Amino acid sequence: MTPSASAQATPVNSPRPEASLITGFSIAETHKAIQDNVYVIVGHGTFQRRVLFTGMLSVVTLLMHALGSQLFTHDVLHWCAPPYELRDVPASVWRNVAIPLGLDGEPSQCSVYDPPIPHGEDDERRVVPCDRWQYDTADEGDSIVSRWDLVCGHVWLFKAIKAANMMGAVMCVPMAGLLADKVGRRPTILACAVALLCFSIGCGASQTLAMFLPTSCSVQLLIFILLYEVTGNERRAL
Repeated sequence: MTPSASAQATPVNSPRPEASLITGFSIAETHKAIQDNVYVIVGHGTFQRRVLFTGMLSVVTLLMHALGSQLFTHDVLHWCAPPYELRDVPASVWRNVAIPLGLDGEPSQCSVYDPPIPHGEDDERRVVPCDRWQYDTADEGDSIVSRWDLVCGHVWLFKAIKAANMMGAVMCVPMAGLLADKVGRRPTILACAVALLCFSIGCGASQTLAMFLPTSCSVQLLIFILLYEVTGNERRAL
């Protein structure tokens, strides 16, 4: 006997696929499905190109700022500055009396006699490092070396800038990924966009090394995070 049409019908309790208003959008709770749904809405086209363009524009601006810093990092002849009570002593006299000679026969740039002015012929003076400097330039602001005293014991700050950029990328980018997985991609992207705007303004207006270092590092990191979060896994290598 042939089964009836009603017997071959789909059982009443069998699950039915959920309808969707967007092609390719599916209702699921897995991480991959949710991520795919985001890309169905966002796509892989104009939005990513716009973010890439604005990100690269920010990078170019930052690189120009960094290049400007490199152009203004030329060495400036310097020596230990006299104390306040000897500020009126001519520079040539101060260097001849208070600045010791180095191994090359030139006046030292990082040390000074203590006391700087001998009180007698038999007065013994110690050679000590200085904490203030004078520069052989009419405008100390034409070089960041003289502007921010990046000489002698402060030379390591140049290397600190590069190290901070590398360490910031290693530490902050994974943390941003964890934050996006925990609180959501949209809040993370919005927070990064607002922070990027603030840090970009701060970087452009920085007048001290202490301000320039964190703002420039933050701009580079936030640009990378924004591009990473709005791009799908299969296209992130681009």
